[in-house]
Amino acid sequence: MSSHEIVILWLDPYIGVPDSYAHLKEAFSTTIDPTYPYPISLYDRDSITLNLNKTNSILQNRFQGPCELQFFTDEEQCLKSINKCFDTNKQIFLILPDYVRKDFFLRIYKQHPKEFQKNENEISIRFYIFIFMLKIEEWFFDYEDYLRIYYHEADLLYTLTRDIALYYMRIGKKLCNGNTLNDIQQALIYFQWAYTLIIRGNSISPYKEIELQNSLKTMIYKSETTIHSMKNENYLQYDSVNKLNENIFIYYSTELNDQALKLATIMNQIINKNLLLFNNLEDFVLNLQLEKYKNQHNCPIIIISNIDHQTNIFEEFSSIRSIEHIYVLNLSENKLIEQNTYRTLLKKFLKIRNIYANMNSLVLRWIMEHSTECEQIGDYFKANAKQNFRLTNSASNMNYISLLILLGPPNILEDFHQRDFLHRKFFIHYFSRDKCTAELQKYQNVLEMDIFLPHSSIDLISTYRNFLCPRISFYVYCQTEQILTEYQQMPIWSRYDSVFNVNMLCEKLERRAQKHLLICIDDFEKRKEAGDADAGDLLVPIGEIFKENGKRINEEIRQKSCLSEIATEYEER
Repeated sequence: MSSHEIVILWLDPYIGVPDSYAHLKEAFSTTIDPTYPYPISLYDRDSITLNLNKTNSILQNRFQGPCELQFFTDEEQCLKSINKCFDTNKQIFLILPDYVRKDFFLRIYKQHPKEFQKNENEISIRFYIFIFMLKIEEWFFDYEDYLRIYYHEADLLYTLTRDIALYYMRIGKKLCNGNTLNDIQQALIYFQWAYTLIIRGNSISPYKEIELQNSLKTMIYKSETTIHSMKNENYLQYDSVNKLNENIFIYYSTELNDQALKLATIMNQIINKNLLLFNNLEDFVLNLQLEKYKNQHNCPIIIISNIDHQTNIFEEFSSIRSIEHIYVLNLSENKLIEQNTYRTLLKKFLKIRNIYANMNSLVLRWIMEHSTECEQIGDYFKANAKQNFRLTNSASNMNYISLLILLGPPNILEDFHQRDFLHRKFFIHYFSRDKCTAELQKYQNVLEMDIFLPHSSIDLISTYRNFLCPRISFYVYCQTEQILTEYQQMPIWSRYDSVFNVNMLCEKLERRAQKHLLICIDDFEKRKEAGDADAGDLLVPIGEIFKENGKRINEEIRQKSCLSEIATEYEER
């Protein structure tokens, strides 16, 4: 998932001017970005409004959302950006002024003719005409299948938000055809983004997409259910072994038999494993249904001499759950002519890693990507080794009363010399945003949550505030003072939230842990009184941790307040 796979291009000689129409730009920029927690309303001009340069800085540097909004006053610059977006497989949403020339549209039409032969769901560019004047250019009606006209900014924003949501929903559905945990987790993100945007669209327009909203809720629920069912204690280990030992098949046209044998020989020398070769689609599919293949990771390499008219093969392979990714070797001589076809296929069939014109390039790319996966899996288990052993049989089945959550890299606690106060009875350290969100969904019925997030994950706050937990507080740690100052000014905090420099992370965790230790002690005492002998045994070490942590906190407070030793002794008495 790229950081900017959707690009909105807005050509207008007035709106495109820097520092002009600042509120309109803020409203569009924040509304179409599903990761922005509190979008600015078109109608709320009294809200805290930043100048345009600062807004651009916040949107691009702080949130790194999946949308990018660019403004233009010059047609040539806009066309240049459009062509660049096509070359990098972006989904383009193009907003044009009411007096845009027919020649401008036709240049796009003639440079990318295959795009305009696609159906509405597959086309990579959508056009929106924003009307200021009453008169409509006559040529608009000649291309009414591609152009949509809007007279009010609210109608334009509603349609744009809805269309982006539908795009996310389609990508999510395609990912659900995959059989890996990563595919379903990515699909869940897209469904959540789509749902967020549909909710925002419904708040803009009197027309409510209730049916679509309910459909997305169902997709989110099904994805979450699938993820939870896959996340048993052995899944990650089992799935990772399968990924490292994936089966490689070569599918080829009969006339390319020599090239297929050559590729099989090269790959066999690399992985020391005989590859299976097929030149019949039916035989290949039947083999993948065999018990020894259908629950494993399978990677087909397709060798073709003409990439046109191969859609049925890519559709067939993409629909097979055990196929995680596909490599394509195109030995055609018409490489330049087929570039547009490449872009279309890569956008339509997400399992295709890339289309190669050279056998050596394909093999080198496979080696590089396979090596990267090995390193990532190794890093994951190295970072999670201790936590996996500790949590596999305990945390996964733990009945939490309250939770202290930290989202951050594995090494963020390496300088903490006293970490016993971060007890597994209430503390969980997540390295991944996706895993944090998925598991907190399961634990949202606890009495209290304190969630520590890095500033780059502030968008999660809007999701977590909807949890059932009655008391949720957020603690956002910032890497620099400049970021801290910007975040402190945001109108999203409750009186229980805190924004601070990362240097204070240990102190903040220590303070909040003391409260959770007290909750644990209270719970153990109640269970002990009810006759739970194990609770009585656990009460002693928890009580000692609470006592020692309290001493450290009192000493820190005394030093910061310049209190005397006598005052400290009085406090201890």
